[in-house]
Amino acid sequence: MLSSISWKNVWRNRTRSMVVILAIMLGIAGGIFLLSFSWGMSVQRAQNRIETEISHIQIHHPQFKDDQEVKYLLASGETILQDIQNDARVKSATGRLIVGGMISSAKAGTGVRIQGVLPKTEAAVTQLPSKLMEGAYFEDVRRNPILIGQKLAEKLQVKLKSKVVLTFQDTQGEIVSGAFRIAGIFKTVSSQYDTREVFVRQSDLRKILNLEKGVHEIALLLQDSEEVDSFQNMLASGHPDALVEDWYTLAPDLRLFFESFEAVMQIFLLIIMLALAFGIINTMLMAILERRQELGMLMSIGMNRRKIFFMIMLETLFLSIVGGILGLLLGFSLVSIFGHIGIDLSGIEDSLEMLGMNPVVYPDIESSFYSRVALSVVLTAILSSLYPAYKALRLNPVEAVRAM
Repeated sequence: MLSSISWKNVWRNRTRSMVVILAIMLGIAGGIFLLSFSWGMSVQRAQNRIETEISHIQIHHPQFKDDQEVKYLLASGETILQDIQNDARVKSATGRLIVGGMISSAKAGTGVRIQGVLPKTEAAVTQLPSKLMEGAYFEDVRRNPILIGQKLAEKLQVKLKSKVVLTFQDTQGEIVSGAFRIAGIFKTVSSQYDTREVFVRQSDLRKILNLEKGVHEIALLLQDSEEVDSFQNMLASGHPDALVEDWYTLAPDLRLFFESFEAVMQIFLLIIMLALAFGIINTMLMAILERRQELGMLMSIGMNRRKIFFMIMLETLFLSIVGGILGLLLGFSLVSIFGHIGIDLSGIEDSLEMLGMNPVVYPDIESSFYSRVALSVVLTAILSSLYPAYKALRLNPVEAVRAM
């Protein structure tokens, strides 16, 4: 009986109720969409870096990460790589020689990180051939082919088949150099990566370094990303003399975001719910002021204050639940639609490339988030109803009935 009366009371002033419901709906849907946009952008950024730069797990000599010197090799790197490639849990793995040096053309020069790669396994780990804008993947150039980024090509003012010179230190600390010819120009989502990294065949780099065996880095992707922790622990225990790191450790900026996203989400939800609470309280106080005579009459004919209290609470709950359900449906629909077609931000593509992000963002959010929003709406409605209900109880029946 009380719930039926409360439901009818909600719709006695349709305009006011619809405004409140619309505000709740848009507030919740907007919050869901903004959080899903932020999460989707960060997940894409992490995926880009895993596929292009850091992989799931990397293995180095313990001192190589700090000093980046050529002498810090994984002496048994080829054996470790072979064992990893034979593991069914591994999707792909590759070994690299990494040297810091200079790249020079006839018109300019700059510092780069030179990666000596195994073309076949490198392609499986980083999908580098698919990122080529011009040229071919270590083809069409017989001697010393090199792949460089589009931004670096512009900086050096070079094109396909142009000659560049790489200068770096060998294992003895001597300055050595080699002439390479550009076989391909690639472009990733990160302009910094495209300016910093160059790729040559490992065999060519070994000749210049006078190095027969050993690698500086082993990078691998797993079939299931959920197994990263367990596989890392297995590798670390099996190779105690090597430094084994997962992508969380290799990319502390990404780790910080994912670890703090829960707190950010809670703060964002709190702000939305506080805004909704003030709107609900204001609306219900106005409704009580308009219905002073009615409430006074109900008290005068014997309706106890407990029922008045719960009637106001139910009205608030009905308003919030209707707005909350519509908001969840709208938010879910927006995330589903734009999660499929994406949001094109190509107008600020240059800025996004500086951050290593795609120009098309696909919003996404965990399904458990919707239930948390629903629970937050119910709790907010209950708390928001307490003060208006209390004000209703403070009405004097005689004064309320006589009020104009």
